[in-house]
Amino acid sequence: KYKEYDSYLIKGIIERRTGEYKDSIKSFKKVLSYKVVKDEDIIFSYKQCIFNEIALGRYFNAIEYAKIGLRKSAVYSYARDYYMGDSEAWIIYIIYAYTNLEYFNEAYSWCNKLLLKCTKEIELIILIFRGYIESKFGKYERSLEDLSKAFKINESDFKNRYFKIYGLNIENLIYD
Repeated sequence: KYKEYDSYLIKGIIERRTGEYKDSIKSFKKVLSYKVVKDEDIIFSYKQCIFNEIALGRYFNAIEYAKIGLRKSAVYSYARDYYMGDSEAWIIYIIYAYTNLEYFNEAYSWCNKLLLKCTKEIELIILIFRGYIESKFGKYERSLEDLSKAFKINESDFKNRYFKIYGLNIENLIYD
């Protein structure tokens, strides 16, 4: 009974990999339209829609999919496999999209919510986002504090993640 939508899952994945983001979104929305869909395929489809919307620069749409995914992942939180993840990932998508939209107040608020309860790996990512946002607010000392905390959590991971997210060289500030 689950096989009816398998072709749309595969089609959506192929379209995404070939850069056909709009078509990929349509395929994953088709998966979501079926009444009987496995929980992990629902979550996977929402994540794929987010990735496609981000690739298209449609951050508001990505935020909406992330918020739905956040609600759905809370509903399906009993599963902890690759596709299900947990609420941290959805919030990171929201923060990323708001940051790209330069809606820094919203992104900052989500950073603070997530920092209350998160793993060390996620803490590093969120401190990078929050440090970046604080620099946009002109709070350079606070920004440097957060970036330094992230750096201390894992120096090499910090460099990789910061450069991947922002492509900026701030090593000299951290070392100073």
